[in-house]
Amino acid sequence: MIGAQSLFAYRVSISDHKLTIIATDVYPEPVDVDYIFMHSGECYNFALKPKTVSEVGRDYLIRAETIEVDLTKSVPYPSLGRIAEAILHYAPNIDEQKSIALSHIDQWFTSEQQAEAKYYLELL
Repeated sequence: MIGAQSLFAYRVSISDHKLTIIATDVYPEPVDVDYIFMHSGECYNFALKPKTVSEVGRDYLIRAETIEVDLTKSVPYPSLGRIAEAILHYAPNIDEQKSIALSHIDQWFTSEQQAEAKYYLELL
């Protein structure tokens, strides 16, 4: 993960997951964390331990929130709440993942891109 932002640092987390930082300028050895503070130009390599079979099929929120605060308010300064979110979903198996992707390929890609997308999905 690379901090490609220009102004504010942000905090990245995945609900109900520990992130194992395996490479960065700061940590000489792997360390488990709940979130990563990402500053401009920083690079983190991290591992994500998959959930158990009983938890497959659930959705988990991936969240990146700026550490930007409203300096017009009094201490403690409230967050401005600039957040980006995505979903991490564990499908039961690769065939189900491929099936889902293939069923939506016409919505996700232009007609020119669909053949190439199908080709790469079949390689999985």
